[in-house]
Amino acid sequence: MYNLAERKVLPEIADLKGRELNAEVAVNVIVSKTGTVTKARSFKGDSSLFKRSEQAALKWHYKPYLMAAEPVEVDTTLEFRFTKDKVEIVVPPPPRP
Repeated sequence: MYNLAERKVLPEIADLKGRELNAEVAVNVIVSKTGTVTKARSFKGDSSLFKRSEQAALKWHYKPYLMAAEPVEVDTTLEFRFTKDKVEIVVPPPPRP
């Protein structure tokens, strides 16, 4: 699903500058047939970063996922890595053939 992401938004951390961050947060997201994220729920990582991770995930937008040429709702996971003064998306490895 990462390759279908058209808009990727990182969690806001301006208020955390200078704080020693070293955490990853995993967020389960539901992507609608139109590519809009309709639900986001953090389930792993530093719970103090859950809300900001979920807020960012809700701003993502995807190209519709097609199954048998029809768009379908998809359940996927986003992961954010928080380190000192920055946030990165943890990009999943490509699927093996």
